[in-house]
Amino acid sequence: MPPLEPRPLEPQPLEPKPLQPKQVQQLIAADTRACETLLSLLEREQAALKNHDRSDLSALLADKQQCTAALEQGAQLRRQLLQAAGLAGGEDAWQRALQALEQRHGCSGLCDSWSALTELLRQCRERNEINGKMITRGQQTMNRLLNLLRGQTAAPGLYDRAGGNTGGKGVNAHTVVKA
Repeated sequence: MPPLEPRPLEPQPLEPKPLQPKQVQQLIAADTRACETLLSLLEREQAALKNHDRSDLSALLADKQQCTAALEQGAQLRRQLLQAAGLAGGEDAWQRALQALEQRHGCSGLCDSWSALTELLRQCRERNEINGKMITRGQQTMNRLLNLLRGQTAAPGLYDRAGGNTGGKGVNAHTVVKA
């Protein structure tokens, strides 16, 4: 009798796994802790920027990166949980899944915890945008000062015939100080 050749296994459809309330609560709690820490770091960053305290900024950057990595990991886990449950991805699907968990398992607070987390995320995004604008403004000021020290000033923005702004293209050399 000839040896049997192994047959390739046919892929079996995966059974969707139901979301577990405790797992979801832990995920939201972990993301909330990371978000609260990030918000605190962003507030400290804003204070350091206002006080021109550059020494604290590099340490804050490393801590912010850890928080954002934790939040990205939480988002990845949410996508995986939704996919394992056979649900489409996205925030709407997550919200519907939370509502279904609350109804099916009689656990309350998941939707409220999620709403609180999304509010914290909004605050972080807003604070980060403000800090980014402060950094950009500081860089622009520093560049202007350096150009003045070099004896260069940016040409003012002028309008062309069509009414468009030329944007101050070019640099005029002016002597600020003669030796």
